[in-house]
Amino acid sequence: MLKLVKLTKDNNSRATVMVEQPQDPLDYRADDEELHKGYGFPTFLQWPETLQMVEDYNLTTVKVDRGSLGHPTTKPATLLTDLDQIKGVDGWKMQGQPEKVATRT
Repeated sequence: MLKLVKLTKDNNSRATVMVEQPQDPLDYRADDEELHKGYGFPTFLQWPETLQMVEDYNLTTVKVDRGSLGHPTTKPATLLTDLDQIKGVDGWKMQGQPEKVATRT
């Protein structure tokens, strides 16, 4: 995925991108050093090359519950993007029952 972002941005300066990943569990629960051979909750969003890509291409980290966008379950997600429209949903949380679409908080 990172390679595709790099190829896209390096070959088309006007291109916009978005990378989606389930939200890092560290954002909503304690880590467990017993998991994954001591690596706890691994996520590529913390890899040095991902952090460098975010810096190199001026990407913004957006955290949103997919349920606030109409998904039937909460499904917290992290997006890396340079799309202004997507930046606008940062922080949206699902409200109420899963079948209801949330409002911005």
